[in-house]
Amino acid sequence: RVMSVSGGEPPLYPALGELLRGAHVAGLVTTVTTNGMLLDQRQLDILAVDCDLVAISLDGVPDSHNFMRGSPRAFEDMCERLEGLRRSGVPFGFIFTLTFHNIHELDWVAQFAAEQGAKLLQLHPLEPVGRATRTLDGSLPDGEENAAAVFEAVRIRELYQDLMDVQI
Repeated sequence: RVMSVSGGEPPLYPALGELLRGAHVAGLVTTVTTNGMLLDQRQLDILAVDCDLVAISLDGVPDSHNFMRGSPRAFEDMCERLEGLRRSGVPFGFIFTLTFHNIHELDWVAQFAAEQGAKLLQLHPLEPVGRATRTLDGSLPDGEENAAAVFEAVRIRELYQDLMDVQI
């Protein structure tokens, strides 16, 4: 009942609008996961028509986010696009990639998400695929980190229950 478009960077897909439109015609809820850096007005106009939620990857405080994204400007570039996203009216949230090294940043991430007007904060443990296998050795969260994340998610859910949904 939900079509989620992710992987690579969906705004680069020329037929994204057609894909979202077709999913809506089929009765599906649509979501797009993005790093947020390409959400210019043209992309926002496409998303505003047939996207039910934009999920933006957020990997912690600015330095952690930049490291995970492999760019010294990734956080700044994503932030520059948030005002346009808010103006577009498309509901949005953040997906926090949990690593072995960043659970202590979750409070900051939740506060940032709430301040930006996010409707969702999802905690997603790092998976050993793609770039993570090449550049993030030793970053996979272990059972202890994952358990701590569950407890933190419950605590944060209670703190922000009137502002956003918190999922893990």
